[in-house]
Amino acid sequence: MGGRDVGFRRSDVPLRGRTLTEPWFVDAEEVSHLIDYILDDKRVNSLAVVSPASDTLKPRIPVEELQKRVENLPTDVVVLKTMAASERLSDRISAAFHCYGGSVRVIMPGARLTDHYRRHPLLLVYPNDDPEVALRRVVEAAERTPMGYSPGAPDPALKRQPSGLGLTAPRLAPSGPVPKPGPRPKPGPRPTPSPAPQPPAEEIETVFIKAQKPAAPAKQGATAPPPFTLADIEAVVLRSVERVLEEQLGGPNSNTEHERSRADTAEQLLGEAEHRIRRLEEELKAAHSSEVPLVYSDPEQQLRWAIQFMWLTRIPERERPASQPPAWTFGPEFLQDLEAHVVPRQRTLEVMVAILRGDGYRQHPTHQFLEGKSGRPRISPEGTPVWRTYVKENTPQAPRLTWWITKSGGYHFEHVGAHDELL
Repeated sequence: MGGRDVGFRRSDVPLRGRTLTEPWFVDAEEVSHLIDYILDDKRVNSLAVVSPASDTLKPRIPVEELQKRVENLPTDVVVLKTMAASERLSDRISAAFHCYGGSVRVIMPGARLTDHYRRHPLLLVYPNDDPEVALRRVVEAAERTPMGYSPGAPDPALKRQPSGLGLTAPRLAPSGPVPKPGPRPKPGPRPTPSPAPQPPAEEIETVFIKAQKPAAPAKQGATAPPPFTLADIEAVVLRSVERVLEEQLGGPNSNTEHERSRADTAEQLLGEAEHRIRRLEEELKAAHSSEVPLVYSDPEQQLRWAIQFMWLTRIPERERPASQPPAWTFGPEFLQDLEAHVVPRQRTLEVMVAILRGDGYRQHPTHQFLEGKSGRPRISPEGTPVWRTYVKENTPQAPRLTWWITKSGGYHFEHVGAHDELL
C-alpha cells in the first residue's frame, strides 16, 4: 500500500494545528485521535479520508498515487486501515464525516459537528470503477479546498457568491453620534417636492421607479421625505434575486434541499445495504465451502467417503488414527432418497454422523417409529426398534431419517424423506 504508519500512540500529543507529510494509516484504536484532528480548529488543510472496501478489505484507489497528486494542494491523506476503524468512525461522529465501503471523504478545514454532509463531499468508488477516474474525482474535490484558510475566519465555502447582475450593496449611513434635533421650524410655504430621478429605460431599476407611487405632499412645517435612490432600488433587487435563487437552487427551507437530503440518506442506506449483502454472501460462500467435495462418481463410494470425511473432521487430530466409525449399512433405495428435493443432503450426512457417534438423541429430536392408527412401535427385520430422527424442523413435511441398531451393534439407515412417507 505504501506509506509509513504515522498513527499516534495513546501517549502521543495529537496533531493540533499541524499538517501531515505522508499518509496517516489509522486503526480502530486511533479513531479518537482522528476525530480530534478532524475537529481541530487550527487545521488548515483538508483531509482525504480513504476507507477500505468490504470485499477486499483494502482501498479501491492507490494511496501512493493519491499522495503524489495532492502534494501541491492543501490536502492531507488519511487511510482507515480496517473495517473496524471505518465502523468506529461512523459510531462516534456525525454523518457528515462517515467514510465506508471503499469511498473517499474530503473533509474541509473548519469542520464542525453540526456541518451539513454536503460540505464534506463523499466520493463513492465501486468495484468496477477505473482507479484513474476515481483519483481525478478526489483531486478535483481537494482542489476546492480554500487556499490560505485562516482558523477563526468566516468559512470561505459559505461566503455569498456574486449574483452576476452587476448590482452593488446598498450604501450604509455614516457612523457617528446622532445630531440633536434643532428648534421646531415655523410654518412656511409648502415646499415643492423634487421629482425622483429617472434612470435610463434599459436599466432594470426602471421597473421599480415606474411602480413607485408619487410622494405624498408634506405637511406644513415638515420637510419632504427623501426620494428613492439608486442604491435603495439595488438593495430591493438584490434581496428579490437572492430569495428566488434560494427557492430555485436549494435554500435552507426549500423543497430542493429536502429532496437532496432524502437522496443522500437513501444513498447512505443503499451503501449500508450493499455492505450487509456482501457480508451475507461471504458467509454463504463460507458455508458452502464446508460441504464435502465430490471425490467419487459412484454414489455409494461417495457416500461412504463423505461419512468417513465428516467423522474425522469432528474429532481432534491426535485421536483420528485410533477412531473409526462403527459399521453401517443403508437400504436399497437410500441413495435415491438422498437425491430428493425435500432432503438436504449435507444436513442428512451430519445427522447420520451424529447417530454413528452416539449423539443423535441429544443433538436432534428422535422418537420410535409408531405404526399409523394403531400406534404400535415398528420393529426392524432384525427384531430391534425402528427410530426416526428429525433432519429438519418446523417446516411442512419436514424430512425424517429412519434407522435402527443391528444385532451386531452396527447401524442401518433405511430411508430419508418427508414426514408422512412410510406411514
